[in-house]
Amino acid sequence: MRLKSLTHHWSKRSNRVRLGIFSVALLPQFLLFFLGYFHTIFNEKQNLRTVLELGDRQMSSLMRAAEITLEDVKSHLTNDLDETSINESHVRRLQKIVYEDPRFREIGIVNQDGYLYLTNLGVIEPPVLLSESNRSDPLREEMQIIGPVTTTVMQEQSVIFALPTEDQGEVNLLVNPVILNYWLGLNSLNLGPDGYIAYVLDSDQEIIAGTGLLPRNGVLSSQTPDRSRIQLERRLEASDITIVVDVSKAWVLGKWIDFWKFGIPLSIASSLLIALFGSRFFPPQKSLEGDIPRALFNDEFRLHYQPVVDMETGSCIGCEALIRWQHTDRGLLFPGVFIPVAEETKLIVKLGDWIIQKAIEDLYELLIEHPYLYLSINLSPIQLVSGNDSRRIVNHLKKYHQISKNLIFEITENILIEDNQTNIPKALLDIQDQGAKIALDDFGTGHSGISYLSKLKVDYLKIDRRFITDGELPVHATSLLEGMIDLGRRLQVTLVAEGVETEFQKQGLLKKGVRYGQGYLWAKPMPIEEFHQFLATHSQEVQLPSQDMKLLP
Repeated sequence: MRLKSLTHHWSKRSNRVRLGIFSVALLPQFLLFFLGYFHTIFNEKQNLRTVLELGDRQMSSLMRAAEITLEDVKSHLTNDLDETSINESHVRRLQKIVYEDPRFREIGIVNQDGYLYLTNLGVIEPPVLLSESNRSDPLREEMQIIGPVTTTVMQEQSVIFALPTEDQGEVNLLVNPVILNYWLGLNSLNLGPDGYIAYVLDSDQEIIAGTGLLPRNGVLSSQTPDRSRIQLERRLEASDITIVVDVSKAWVLGKWIDFWKFGIPLSIASSLLIALFGSRFFPPQKSLEGDIPRALFNDEFRLHYQPVVDMETGSCIGCEALIRWQHTDRGLLFPGVFIPVAEETKLIVKLGDWIIQKAIEDLYELLIEHPYLYLSINLSPIQLVSGNDSRRIVNHLKKYHQISKNLIFEITENILIEDNQTNIPKALLDIQDQGAKIALDDFGTGHSGISYLSKLKVDYLKIDRRFITDGELPVHATSLLEGMIDLGRRLQVTLVAEGVETEFQKQGLLKKGVRYGQGYLWAKPMPIEEFHQFLATHSQEVQLPSQDMKLLP
């Protein structure tokens, strides 16, 4: 069963390594996936900007040609022309202009009353009255664009370039929208099944030219396009025209999506292969669970001892045994790394046996020169839950009954209130029956009540380090500390402050009535050899107060 558990744990670790390699191998490909998305959108926008620039140049060129033509007609015909003096030469001149530039389909001259009376097709008899919407604004001297409209004479859709004259008339130049699209290069553009490009009049958003899936009513909506589309626009300089290009984002991303339909499965497959082969070359580290039995056999564990000091006299009255692991591959490991693993796998029972046995051996040496010294050992709840496991501790105490009074076993207060741990209180009482004492560690951080403390007859309360500070404690924390000290007096237990690091903290605790402390102010946890040296300079045979004599060895 044990071998099966270790094999299962190894398999889980190996799978985690493979998953890690797979993720690392897949990450660049997914990064390329997202970069490809933004790159595709960026490139399409650049292409559309190029289209807009080209359209700008083409339309600007057409408008300059139209303006030059209209100015020529205006200066050579309208100044010396009235409706009674029209002759064949005037008509031929207009025809010549049209024939010279095939972009222009018709030229017309309108009088100040709004009547069209002459075109390149001949004299209009009778003159035709143009509607206000088909005429230019006489208050503006520059060329204006109107349309597209249905022409009066030819009854076809045309875009009108109109130039007002001094007599409040105008000269018109008509362009076929189909020809306009051709000359602007719009028909050759690929904008997808529902894209379009349009030349829009700013005044009424009417489309004068364009290609693609244009709005049916010929008017461009001013609403902001939704996020599923890409729309860019460019306003022509010194004109009332804006070029708008609009394409579907789905169409733009079509090739990118088609590529990744095959690319993503291939990426996942290649990453899986990399993970499988990579895990062979980078095998997972062995689990700590599998290393603990080996470490016990090879004597890799060490005990370090941190002194507990009488803060009034400076003498060392005891120590706490703290385990360390000198791992062959990972170096020195602290208990927070491997104790949770040992508890989860129940290896803490065997490890706890080793700690107790080693601590007792070291205590025998210490008591030769320091007979009043005590040594505390931390217990895991796992060691107390089972009756068989707790009897192992009792058996140790029976075997070494001569020094049991010098041993203290520390427990955390949270384990006292586990409703389903009915064996724990009895196990603690069995330990006390052998002469050893019980200390409640990290007092103030759990949920134990006075009823538990009185029932278990705890001998020591160790005040948690978070209540020991150089600065002012919050009001509620100060009240808790004072309450803990008062509770210790009432229950006649000895208080030990943990984590004392400064002289200021020490003096503050002494003023509150806490006599014993443990912390870096005196020493860090140290090997047994160094602890012997520490005792040589911090050991005094002093008579303790009578209250403490009942509690301290």
